Amino acid sequence: PSPVGVHPLDVLPLDATGWAQGPEGAPLAGWRWTVLDRPPGSNAAVVEAIADPAWPQRGGPPDDAATLQAALFLDLAGRYRLGLTVTDAQGREAPGPSCPASAEWVVDAVPDAALHVQLVWHTPGDPDEADVEGSDLDLHLRRAGGRWGEEGDCYYAQRGAAWPPAGAVGDASLDIDDVDGQGPENINLGQPHPAGAPYEVGVHAFRLYTDPVGRVQPSEATVRIYLDGALAAAWRRPLTAHEQFW
Repeated sequence: PSPVGVHPLDVLPLDATGWAQGPEGAPLAGWRWTVLDRPPGSNAAVVEAIADPAWPQRGGPPDDAATLQAALFLDLAGRYRLGLTVTDAQGREAPGPSCPASAEWVVDAVPDAALHVQLVWHTPGDPDEADVEGSDLDLHLRRAGGRWGEEGDCYYAQRGAAWPPAGAVGDASLDIDDVDGQGPENINLGQPHPAGAPYEVGVHAFRLYTDPVGRVQPSEATVRIYLDGALAAAWRRPLTAHEQFW
């Protein structure tokens, strides 16, 4: 069934045990999971299993259609639509010409923090945005009185920021420091506090992709802000130089 209580950065287990047999009880031979739709900027893809639970954004081996199980890392807030195609011993597929019925699920990944800030980016001039040579953009969230890159700024060097009020509810945290090409990076704040307002969001072009002949390729950054789980605003801007700060 479509799960509830799902949040960004969760790993969603996929299990086709309910479709282990065909309608006449004959065993099925293949189960292929697909992502039919995903939030803008998401790179979520079905894998056989997450290779490193500490770094789920790095994925894992491709889904093996001969097994019932798979996994999906929900990299962004938003709606995902998943499908399952099953194959019998004769190679016939459902959904397909002889069996058009389809199995689909809708999964809504809803931020559980009062303030959720999301950064993704796209570099048209980079032929492989997922490799280690990609653009590295960094997300920042600064509270009132803080200094960019210093105290009062939540970013990759201060991924957990202990801010008022006392206790974890007022703390800001960076979930992912993505360094290899597209994001996402997400910062969560459990409960914004008047002493921290106004909060400011920044994006730093730590390193932009440079092509083989030495030309710096611009990256288009997109920032989205969610308040109490709902998308409140979004901005987009090209970053064209190393160390540029938006």
